[in-house]
Amino acid sequence: MRRTSTLFRHLLLVALAAALPLLVLLAFNVQQQADNAERSAYRSVSNVAVAIAADVEGLIAGTAQYLTFLSRQPLVRALDRDRCDPLLVGATQRRQSVANVLVLDGAGVPVCSSLHGPGPVPDTFAAAPWYEHALRANGAAMSKPFFAPIAGKYVVAMTLPVSGDGGGRGLVAVLFDLDALRQQWDRYSLPTQSRLSVIDADGSIIVSTLDFEKLVGHDVGPVLATALQRNPAGIGVAKGVDGIERAFARASINQFGWYAYAAIPAESVFAAARDESRRNVVVGSVAVLAAAILTVLLARRATTPLQALVRTARSVVAGDSTARARVTDRSEFGELADAFNAMLDRIGAAQLQLRESERRYADFLAEIAMVSLMIDRERRVTQCNDYTLRVFGLGRDEIVGHRIDGLLVSVDDAAPDFFGEAMRDGVDSAATIESEVRTRDGRTICLRWHNTVLRAVDGSVVGLACLGEDVTAARVAARRERRQLEFYAALSKTNGAIVRIGDDAELFSEICRICVDHGHASIAYISVVDGDRARPVAWAGPAQRFLAGTTLALDESRPANQGMTARAIASGRRAATCGVPPWPRAIPTLPVTSSAEVRARLSRPRSHPIRTPLTA
Repeated sequence: MRRTSTLFRHLLLVALAAALPLLVLLAFNVQQQADNAERSAYRSVSNVAVAIAADVEGLIAGTAQYLTFLSRQPLVRALDRDRCDPLLVGATQRRQSVANVLVLDGAGVPVCSSLHGPGPVPDTFAAAPWYEHALRANGAAMSKPFFAPIAGKYVVAMTLPVSGDGGGRGLVAVLFDLDALRQQWDRYSLPTQSRLSVIDADGSIIVSTLDFEKLVGHDVGPVLATALQRNPAGIGVAKGVDGIERAFARASINQFGWYAYAAIPAESVFAAARDESRRNVVVGSVAVLAAAILTVLLARRATTPLQALVRTARSVVAGDSTARARVTDRSEFGELADAFNAMLDRIGAAQLQLRESERRYADFLAEIAMVSLMIDRERRVTQCNDYTLRVFGLGRDEIVGHRIDGLLVSVDDAAPDFFGEAMRDGVDSAATIESEVRTRDGRTICLRWHNTVLRAVDGSVVGLACLGEDVTAARVAARRERRQLEFYAALSKTNGAIVRIGDDAELFSEICRICVDHGHASIAYISVVDGDRARPVAWAGPAQRFLAGTTLALDESRPANQGMTARAIASGRRAATCGVPPWPRAIPTLPVTSSAEVRARLSRPRSHPIRTPLTA
């Protein structure tokens, strides 16, 4: 699996670190432009609301002046239906937004009207809510929307009290044509589903461009309260009564607590802002992507020579010693490649020398007549030569991989531990040690081990190199020579005792002691011939328990008396035997109680005034 270069990653990180502030600045600019576009969209909605409010304010102001003018006319103040002011005639034609102009007396009875149809003229408006509201007002008043029976339209009535000439009281009322007002707003050319509304302080719709007849006079106070709670500034996004999400803005109308609302579908309002934001994001993304691609290409080109060196190093590690870096770049990477190739050449030459040295060493171990073993920290044999196989009579698979203490068993069946002692950390060199071990065929051989501690680069012990020299023959010869010297020493001491000691009992005891102490005898005793029997008179070793007060029969005609002592006295020559039972047949009645191990016996007659065979 191809791994990404560390240098390549670092170069990308450096490029990213340099580009990050620019990216942040780009994102900030995009966000700022999006915010500006959004504010511009809200301003456009707010401008429409302000324009509607201005229209309504102008209409109210003009109507207020018109009402004041009418209320001062004598014919209007006369409150006489037979004498209507000619100014009322044609008022609806002169003012497009006016549905009718009425003059009412104090009982709500129509005195004069600009229209006389198409609907019937009611006898009185006394029960009409708008009339009662106008009577309670101290000046100009504005009613809730209602359907005017004479004009046959939805209107609101703006009224002003009139003082009659006869002291009576009446009203002059101008009825606004709400549908005509709605139609005037078509000049704004707003998107479909846009809603322009005028709503009074109680939340009742005065006029609305959508669903006019359905919504006029409708109470939308709860919907407005929710929208204004979320948007206290009176501008924002909210769902209308029809469930459509719109960007809305409101503008206050100075009189009567009215508000003008402009609500345009959010999708249309923010379309331009979103398109601009999308364009900015696309342009910024393309720029960032182009910069990233260029950065990657430049970083890859910069790291290509180094990656070639890495691939060469991996090939060398995998075993291809002929691999060399091929870098044509004459920069610092090219110089590094040349130095790297030179280093590989030197390493190759050193490895050839090492392999040749190892070959010579292996040939040496194969030809040397010594046991050669390599042992690891777990005391497992890792290598051995052919001579080791011949000595122990084992196959290579029976030695290599097995613990040394399971292969080298000493003569007393105890595994030697000098290998473990030699491999302890801190031991500078392993001692030369001799040990006797058994081979597969039962032979006992003596090996003199020359050990060298093997260490790792950090100085810790990793194993042991052992050379075992077979010194069995030398040890046997040395033992034989030592025993002969000791035997001659015993004879010399015996001759010295004969010269020094004149008492027979003391002489005999000293000779027996010399045989035991210096002649390697376990038991030694001297018997004196007394007739047909031999009587032990001196001894050494654990013989006192069965020799004291005992005599040995010398009659060889009886099988029970055919012992070595009897044969030596009868023949006059020494008698010897090996591998005998603990006690001679010449003493069959004695219990075998001695703890001494008798491997060989020797009976030797001696010339003495008293015949004294020596048995050891």
